[in-house]
Amino acid sequence: MILGGGDSTVGLIEERRRLDKLRLQRIKDPKTRTMGINTEALAAQVAAKQAAKQQEVVRNLAYDNERLLLDQQLAYLEQERLRAEREKYVGVSQFRKTFQGVEKAREYDLNDKSLMSREEPARAGDTDPKLSVSGCQQFLGEDLSFAHRARIQQQEQRLWNEEQIAAKRAAKNAVGDLDSTYAQRAMEIDAIKAQLESTAATGRKAQAVASPSTSWRRRAPSASASGRTRS
Repeated sequence: MILGGGDSTVGLIEERRRLDKLRLQRIKDPKTRTMGINTEALAAQVAAKQAAKQQEVVRNLAYDNERLLLDQQLAYLEQERLRAEREKYVGVSQFRKTFQGVEKAREYDLNDKSLMSREEPARAGDTDPKLSVSGCQQFLGEDLSFAHRARIQQQEQRLWNEEQIAAKRAAKNAVGDLDSTYAQRAMEIDAIKAQLESTAATGRKAQAVASPSTSWRRRAPSASASGRTRS
């Protein structure tokens, strides 16, 4: 077993030497040796990278489109859910309003605040057929028409007050019209009086201007007559 293992080790060493010899021959062979940078390999690498990048862009675009589609579906489902909830609430409200109202409760008669106002009175009048001898609904000195009569009296009082207010307003307006007419007439009289006084003053001024010349003419003939007498 040891010798067998040693033969295999030797075989591996020989195989390694043979491969190194072949590699050395390829390196020294000018036909197969490449000097400088392998541009073809670099171009292939660049093309592979660009293809991978383009595939990644396409994959991301597909993911984005799928995400947008999922968002639209989710938004539609949310709208449908909200619509279904609204319809459910409307149906529940309608059902409660129709079949579960307050007036349909068992205790509604005990808690109804307007029950007394909706009930018929125990006595509608002296001729009410519901009246009985033992009902104690008729008494001496009652005045069943008091409320109606008081309402009629209040209406009449209100109408009388409105008539009195209208009459006072009309009298006040008439007095005001009379005062305005009197004031206007007084102003017209004052204007006429002022005009007459102005005319009289103008006449007096004209007479005062004409008075000296008239007196001078009257004195001149008397002077000539006295001269003749002296001569």
